[in-house]
Amino acid sequence: MSDEGEPQHADDMAAQLALSLDNLQAVLAEAGMSLANLVRLNVYTTDVDRLFEHYGVLASRLGVIGVAPTTTMLGVTRLALPGLMVELEGTAVAWRVLTASGGTAGGGTSGVGRRGGVARSAGPTAGRRCGPRPRRWSGRRRHGPL
Repeated sequence: MSDEGEPQHADDMAAQLALSLDNLQAVLAEAGMSLANLVRLNVYTTDVDRLFEHYGVLASRLGVIGVAPTTTMLGVTRLALPGLMVELEGTAVAWRVLTASGGTAGGGTSGVGRRGGVARSAGPTAGRRCGPRPRRWSGRRRHGPL
């Protein structure tokens, strides 16, 4: 999307996909995260076959940073605005480890009392609406067979 809210790169799936990734990355950066924090990615497209031709744009950007979020691709008849061919929706999680004294000790994914934030984006039409949302884990651990 342009600054005026107009779709960009009509009929260019690769460029729209790259721009959607740029927008998602910008939304995550505003929340203090990056594409490495993605845990889920939904890809909506008006042309699944054409998206597969340019899927390398998405795979290479995620592969460079070593992230492979759960991904769902959905073919739709149209998106919010005419001219849009692809839209991304991502869920990212930022973890902090709580120490015994109640403070945080950097970012990690292990330890009792984990807390995190979730950031979501609806792709190029998101208007960069994003903010951390708290997510809690009880800290209880199961012992024995599941």
